Amino acid sequence: MEIEIRATFTEAPPDLQKRNLRAAYNSFHFISHSMRVFNTRAYTSWLQRHYEDHFNMDGIPHTLPDINKRLHKDFFVLEIPPNRRRNMYTYCTVGMSCDRLDDNLIEMFVYSPVRSKELVVLMSWCAAYHRNRLAIKTNHTINIGQPWLLDSPCDHGLVSRPHLEGEEFEFFHFEGHYVHCHWFIPITARERDYRLKYGPQALEKLFKKKQVDFLNPYRNCLILGE
Repeated sequence: MEIEIRATFTEAPPDLQKRNLRAAYNSFHFISHSMRVFNTRAYTSWLQRHYEDHFNMDGIPHTLPDINKRLHKDFFVLEIPPNRRRNMYTYCTVGMSCDRLDDNLIEMFVYSPVRSKELVVLMSWCAAYHRNRLAIKTNHTINIGQPWLLDSPCDHGLVSRPHLEGEEFEFFHFEGHYVHCHWFIPITARERDYRLKYGPQALEKLFKKKQVDFLNPYRNCLILGE
């Protein structure tokens, strides 16, 4: 399944940024969840601890007031600085699924070679789509409409299992529910097309065969020959 999320991820003058965000908001059909699946404050607190215990590093919470209007009041993005487990930044959603009424319970994270507000915005928009439009699921692709970081050719994402972190990280258990922590892998449009044609497993096998450096924003597309 292909999901399209278009928003302003880079810094812009306040007036322009405000207009762009307002236009993006208007593309969402807001759904108010009056019922709660979880004790949301406890959910976000324990999920934050889940991330921090895994990386053995305290995280830095980030909220973006404009985008957070489309999210649960307890939602934030947790920035995990480089640590002994991963010499990179990790941006994790906290509360992406805290009030969903179905079984599509996921959270999402993305790795980064640098500290980046862009990725706080990206994770927040993914969470807003998941909450207010269609559920994001494993193996979905996401069209973000612009580079995920800097001038990268990767302007899409693949929602994957967290192969580098393992099942202990992937499954967050809370109040009788299993929440899946999914990896947002930046990919190019050609790689997206390859995934749609041959399936997600074929694309991930290609990643492994080519030993893709997912942290490199300027990595070459793997499908240039097609």
